[in-house]
Amino acid sequence: MTPATLTVSRQADGAPSAAEAVAGGGATHGEGAGGRSETELDELAGRLYDRFRSRLRMELLVSRERAGLATDLR
Repeated sequence: MTPATLTVSRQADGAPSAAEAVAGGGATHGEGAGGRSETELDELAGRLYDRFRSRLRMELLVSRERAGLATDLR
C-alpha cells in the first residue's frame, strides 16, 4: 500500500478565508445570481422545479413499490 499524497495550498495575504467570506454576509443580490435578472432566475427556477418534481415523484413511487405499497395516493 502506498502512502496518500496530500497537497497543501496557502491563501494569499489579504484574501479572506472561506469562513470569513460566509461570516461577512455572503454575496450581494447581483453577485449571487451570476449576473442574471430576476425574470431569468424565475424562469430557470420554474424549469428546474418541473424536473425535480417529476424525478422526486418517480423516486417516491419506486420506494412505495419496494415497500409493497404500490398505491399512488394523491
